[in-house]
Order: sequence, then C-alpha cells, then structure tokens
Amino acid sequence: MKKILFLLGVISSTMFAATPEQVDRYLLLSHSDEQLANLETQFTQMQNRIVGDDSNITEYDTQMLTIRFKEKLQEEISDNEMDDILQNYKNPTLLKFVYETSGGIDDPNALRQYLSQIKTDPASKERIKIVEKINEVYSNKDGLTELYKSMFEPFIQKMIPGKKDPKKMKEMEKKYLDSMKEVYKMQLLYSTRDFTKEELDELLKVMKTPAMNHEIRATYGAIAYAMKDFMNTIASRVEQKIKERKKVKHNLNKNN
Repeated sequence: MKKILFLLGVISSTMFAATPEQVDRYLLLSHSDEQLANLETQFTQMQNRIVGDDSNITEYDTQMLTIRFKEKLQEEISDNEMDDILQNYKNPTLLKFVYETSGGIDDPNALRQYLSQIKTDPASKERIKIVEKINEVYSNKDGLTELYKSMFEPFIQKMIPGKKDPKKMKEMEKKYLDSMKEVYKMQLLYSTRDFTKEELDELLKVMKTPAMNHEIRATYGAIAYAMKDFMNTIASRVEQKIKERKKVKHNLNKNN
C-alpha cells in the first residue's frame, strides 16, 4: 500500500509540476535570469576572497545556484499555478514594476534624498501607505525566514560552537526580518517613485492575487534551496581558515 501511495505521489508531482519551458518563460519575464547571473558573479567573488590561492580547496560551482533555483521552482509550482503567474505578467504595471526593481539601487544618495523628501511631503502620505501594503506581500515573513536559515544559520552554527541561547537566536532572526522588511520598503518607495497613484493601486491589486502568492512563496523557497549548499560550503571554509590562523598564532606564541 505504501509503495502504491508513493508511486501515485511521484506520478502526480511529475504530471502537474510546471514545465521547464514555463520556468524559462517566467525567468525571462520576471528578469530573474539576470538576477541569478548577478548572484552567481557575486558569490564567485565571495568564494575567491575566501579561498584565495589555496589549491587544496575545491571550489563550489556557482552555476549550481541557477540550476538548483530552477529545479526547486519547477517542483514548488504546478503547471496551472505557473499559467496564472505568467498571466499576471501580461499586466503592464507589473512589467513596469519588475523593470524598475530588477536593477537594484545604483545611487544610494539619490535614494536617501528621495526618502527624506517624501517623509516631509504631506501629499506623499497616500503613496507611502499603498507601498507599505505592497511591501506586506513582497517581504513575505515565511520567505525571509527561509532565507535567514539558509544564509546566516550555517555561519552561526560554525562560528558559535556549542549550545546556542534560543532567546538570542530568536532575537537575531527577528532583527534580520525587521531589517529586511524596512530595506524592501525603502527600495519599493524609490523604485515606484515615477508610478502614478492609479499604477500603485493596480500594482497592489496584482500583489493580492493568488498567483502572486504562489510566485512569492515559491521563489523565496527556491532561492533558499539554491543558496543552502553554497552557504554551508562557505561557512565550513571560513571556519577552516579561522582554525588555521589560530593554529599559526598558537605556534608563533609557543616559539616565542
């Protein structure tokens, strides 16, 4: 009976998972393909700084980040859900939003100036309220928690050996979530600075659709899954480097 149920589960997941073609289409429309390429570059640079010229260390293939992301995304989203997601991307306002947010913030000074300006402008209060509602969806708490566990917990486990204080661990997680939510809010305010009130209303409407809920849930999970192995690898190498430095320092002190 268990074997039958297992086989039915495998068949169902294979039949109804998003197709590779759907995933590739999504990556193109959402500009995720560009962002994944940038992530690979950033992580390669991070790895190079840590590994240096140590030929004894096998480097992590950062191309696996994109491979694992696509693999998890296809697993997490059904073909029908992906159809709904792709339908959302026919909305001109969402396409404009994706375009404005895909490149990141190039000028931090311009960001600070704009945020300072709208905070003192009474006419901007309504814009801020709408963006805050958009951010409630965009900075998904469960998704950010998954990212935290994938990105930072490996380092915490390696750098703070032994028993961890549960209260302090929870405080660290909460600080990360609050910080990221505030960062996203500032970025969204700046990225939508040229949106009309009507466009912001339309964007909020799209953000509240079930399709967007599917997309955000799945993409956060896919990013966390993609980065988990890499961050564990990097954390282990950092731990190794620290141990080596301590050993050298100990030997120097011993000889002196």
